[in-house]
Amino acid sequence: MLRLSVLLGVVLLAIPPGTRAEDASLPIRRVVLYKHGIGYFERQGPVSGRAEVSLRFRQDQMSDVLKTLTVLDRGGGRIGAIAYDSQKPPERLLAEFAFVLRCDNVQQSLVQQLRGARIRADVAGRGEVRGAVLGLDMRVEQRDGVQVQTPRLAVLTDEGEIVSADLFDLHVMRFEDEALVKEMQRCLDVLRSMHRRDEKSVSLVCEGEGEREVFVSYAVEQPVWKASYRLVLLGTEKLPFLQGWAVVDNASDEDWNEVTLSLVAGLPISFRQDLYTPQYRERPLLEVDEKAAVSVDEFAGAEYAKAPRGPITGAGGRVYRGPGSSGPGTGGPSSPGGGLDLMEHQEAEAVTREIGDLLEYRIDHAVTIPRNRSALLPIVSASVEGGKVALYNEAARAANPMAAVHLHNTTGLTLEGGPVTVLEEETYAGEALLGSIKPDEKRYVPYAVDLGLKASTKFDTETERVHKVTILRGTMLTHYQQVEQKTYTFDNKNPEARTVVIEHSRRPGYELRRPENAADSEIDCYRFRLDVGGGQTTALSVIETREQAYMYELTDIDADTIAVFLESRVLNEAAEKALRQVVEMKARVQEAKQSLAERQQRLADIDKNQARIRKNLEALGASVEEKDLRKAYVEQLAADEQAVKALAGEVKELQRQALSREAELDALLQSFALEYSP
Repeated sequence: MLRLSVLLGVVLLAIPPGTRAEDASLPIRRVVLYKHGIGYFERQGPVSGRAEVSLRFRQDQMSDVLKTLTVLDRGGGRIGAIAYDSQKPPERLLAEFAFVLRCDNVQQSLVQQLRGARIRADVAGRGEVRGAVLGLDMRVEQRDGVQVQTPRLAVLTDEGEIVSADLFDLHVMRFEDEALVKEMQRCLDVLRSMHRRDEKSVSLVCEGEGEREVFVSYAVEQPVWKASYRLVLLGTEKLPFLQGWAVVDNASDEDWNEVTLSLVAGLPISFRQDLYTPQYRERPLLEVDEKAAVSVDEFAGAEYAKAPRGPITGAGGRVYRGPGSSGPGTGGPSSPGGGLDLMEHQEAEAVTREIGDLLEYRIDHAVTIPRNRSALLPIVSASVEGGKVALYNEAARAANPMAAVHLHNTTGLTLEGGPVTVLEEETYAGEALLGSIKPDEKRYVPYAVDLGLKASTKFDTETERVHKVTILRGTMLTHYQQVEQKTYTFDNKNPEARTVVIEHSRRPGYELRRPENAADSEIDCYRFRLDVGGGQTTALSVIETREQAYMYELTDIDADTIAVFLESRVLNEAAEKALRQVVEMKARVQEAKQSLAERQQRLADIDKNQARIRKNLEALGASVEEKDLRKAYVEQLAADEQAVKALAGEVKELQRQALSREAELDALLQSFALEYSP
């Protein structure tokens, strides 16, 4: 104990009066927890004169601290440099000191290592001695038959005397070298940090005069706060009652004592960036030119990205008092006998405020949560509009609807998403998962399967007659509607009546015909209401239509097709006339093409015959008979040549006619622009 007190005296008395920084404590005053895993902390406390504030954080929090730390001296003082522990391991930091603080014989070891250091010591029988440490002598004595070694400090005084005194008899010993004392303090800080290797210290020095307040804020990673709700159904004559709780975890190593706690719903932008790890940049190595000095004209400029800033607090937002018995929709005095009835007269101890797109729940009394503990805090307590329904979605569950509550958020608050426990008839009825709900928004909250209500569906489809015909540029479109009917049937085995809300999928291209209007609709579904009496079976048919069209190319239409159109009453007088013109023109084109084909076939036949005759001529000899046959072949070739000339002229004329009539047909098709209803 004596060794420790001497060492502490060495450290504490080395700083000259008037320059020492007083240790100041800044307790946590305010905590704001966000849904994206960030906690905002405010510390505030009094300081006097030159004060030093020491804060401790885990190593994985240091980058967030360096990114968000804010320090204000509210008394006109100045904030000096903010120092924090290096990332080096403690063993490497200790190796950088010129001395070693051993676990045993610490005082003797320190004095031996610091020979030459100037000290002031209070020596028994001599008073104060000032000088330089020479070292230690070990004196051996016999005590009760046992040899005992006693260390004696040797000091060279300013007067040139050597003074020796028992080291343990010194009342006070002060080192006068302020830099040496600071090194000792740093060494002790490193040794202290070895007890918690994950803990890093941040030191703030506040320069100023007199008493004043210092404010510190920062944001670090924290567990996400969760919302949990209780929805109480109080019968058909009273509104449902909603009670909301926030689940808050203090996972830090510090108690939250009497803090102002706020919980923010929303997702401000936040990110992680490693500011704590030292980073180095490769620099170019330039050779020295001994003849002339060389200046570096180019340098690599660092690029900085502006950090997105999510709001932490705001001013001027709407303020709502915690809803309770005087809130909107609150029922009258509760009836005796029901414990759940009393819940509607409990108030939530929270004040809410909108901050841009965020919503803040601020607990309106001081909160205490010890470290590594959690707490449930009330944030909502109000009656809400709504009622019990049976919600049916065939894709989710085909055989039965779900028991659900049609919840209308009349609390005036944004309800953060979380689990909901539904209580009905004084007991647990089921659970649901509630998404975030804005004020005045409506939501269906299914919490159980209604096994007493059986559901079935039937699907039918048919095609209606053509209701519009469009003839344009050689194409005819016949428009008709495909009608689809889906019938929902519900068999209520319960003695009580049920209001069924049917969710019917909305499909692109389909229009609702019946019922004419849905109770409400979303992007992906219609909702229809159907009352089903106790012990009764009731059905609802949903009819939808989809516009369809069949396309005909007019060049493919013939007289038989026109007859079919006339029989089905698709064509009016103008359309019939137009189609008959097309058929007639197609016939003229076909006639020209057929005549052309006949002439071309005759030319092909003549050419084939001439090839046969020429082959025969080559095989004839010089006999009389062969001479007569040669003459006949030559005459035949001459006649064929005359026929070829005549046919070539006819082919040319027929080709011109076919092209001309095709052009006339195309012009006729392009001239059509009809649209009518049969």
